[in-house]
Amino acid sequence: MRVRPVLSQYFDIGDCDCVCKFCGAYFWLSEKSMKLSAPHRPRYSRCCKSGDVILPYTSKLPPEYMSLFRNDSFLRDIRAYNSMFSMTSFRDNVDDEVNDSCCPYVFKISGQISHRIGSLSPDAVKGPRFLQLYLYDTDNEVQNKLISFQNPRTNVLDEGIVRVLVSFLRNNNAYVRIFKTAK
Repeated sequence: MRVRPVLSQYFDIGDCDCVCKFCGAYFWLSEKSMKLSAPHRPRYSRCCKSGDVILPYTSKLPPEYMSLFRNDSFLRDIRAYNSMFSMTSFRDNVDDEVNDSCCPYVFKISGQISHRIGSLSPDAVKGPRFLQLYLYDTDNEVQNKLISFQNPRTNVLDEGIVRVLVSFLRNNNAYVRIFKTAK
């Protein structure tokens, strides 16, 4: 196992204030392209390959969605909300032995990784889950999501936050729009 050396003093690489003139991406000065840069005119190519790749600009996010990132409840349970809106589940071989120390949590997987989609029809006992929540009983989508995510180990999630996320995904996510029309 290779161990990275610990710096004996603070190392400042400066501010992330250099901007790609083609796409507006932010960089640190040290990330400049050595081949393309002149002495006092750094150029960056990791973002858009110096203008060769043109990505559409995203529109500004709605204020009700942006306000979630200042909401303590949302930030505390952000992983739970993220899981609530997943369309598939993830299967892997998790190696928990790497987390036997006081170091930060490591998610180490090995072997084949697969996504499980499951049936489009919900189980009579378990009710709708994952992708089924986008297709089944959409008039009660928020309640179905909250019910499917009840867990004694987690906090009760905020219905208002779930409504904002459902609305945002319905209006802005191409996959959600496709599944909504697939009824």
